[in-house]
Amino acid sequence: MGPPAPRFEVDAHGSSWRFSPEALATVRARANRIGCARVAAKRAGRESAVAGPPRCLILGGEEPAVSEKAQVMSVGEETSLKRWYEEQITLLCGRRAQDARLRRSAKVSASAITLFKRFFLSHSVLECDPLTVSLCAVFCASKLEDEFVSATELARASSGEDAERQRTLETAVMDFEPVLLAGVNYDLRLPQPHRLVEALVDDPTTATRARDVIDQMYATDAPLLCEASTLAVAAVLYVDATLKPALRATLALQTEDLLATATALAKTHRSARLPALDDLTAAVKPVRKRLKKLALWRAPDPAKPTAGDDAGAAEPRHPVSEAASSSSSSSKKRKAPPDAA
Repeated sequence: MGPPAPRFEVDAHGSSWRFSPEALATVRARANRIGCARVAAKRAGRESAVAGPPRCLILGGEEPAVSEKAQVMSVGEETSLKRWYEEQITLLCGRRAQDARLRRSAKVSASAITLFKRFFLSHSVLECDPLTVSLCAVFCASKLEDEFVSATELARASSGEDAERQRTLETAVMDFEPVLLAGVNYDLRLPQPHRLVEALVDDPTTATRARDVIDQMYATDAPLLCEASTLAVAAVLYVDATLKPALRATLALQTEDLLATATALAKTHRSARLPALDDLTAAVKPVRKRLKKLALWRAPDPAKPTAGDDAGAAEPRHPVSEAASSSSSSSKKRKAPPDAA
């Protein structure tokens, strides 16, 4: 018999989905330029030089030049809007989701956010409705992790009492599944840092706090910059830096680079100041308003049948946007996990 398998293993998905900060900025700028170019082409009444979704950055593709005038939405605005939807995914189906019927384990929300992040590396919010993408990501992640959430439940959570809106959104979520899968190159390997925490620490309190830190990291670029194993080690070090010697022993068969990278990530996360949910919501409100006027996916306003490019669809209601606003109003600052001793 060979030696027992190690309790903790470094994941190997990084070759396709892990980036340097510079490379990440490049692919986001490329997706933004494509989206702006396609909007400009439509407004000019001509065919776009770049095909619409789905596409995948791994497969390459054309990249159009975009004039300053055609830059209808900046990369920063897109990034902030996507970050807001990522927060909403956690509130919708995370470990502490407000609706108990939709509450799932951390691996579902983490997988959904990962799919959402990967898809929008190749696409712009001008091309694909981030609400539909976020709900479809949850729908797919729940199936992948064997914690199913139906499209009907997700549409109901997003539509309230509007039955027609619910049916439309339910259909949109199910129809978008093949587009989402193609947009991530059918790569459904989604390593889970939450699971790895169990192999690093035995204390339940420390493990719970570390998972809370990982949840916060998923609201940043960390999952695209680091392996899941690095996120797990960094979260444990964030909670209790005195565990570093014990982690070094656990990671004895791994490279010292992992511990060094995780230590740096924990330090960076400690110094980061994530915006409160209320502040983020306020910041993206004008972006959402502009998006509904410009986006290629917007529905025509039935009240204005002759409207042109400035017509927009009704403001979409996010599954938990109202609940998030009411809950965050009582606590303007996002609660951060306690600092390390």
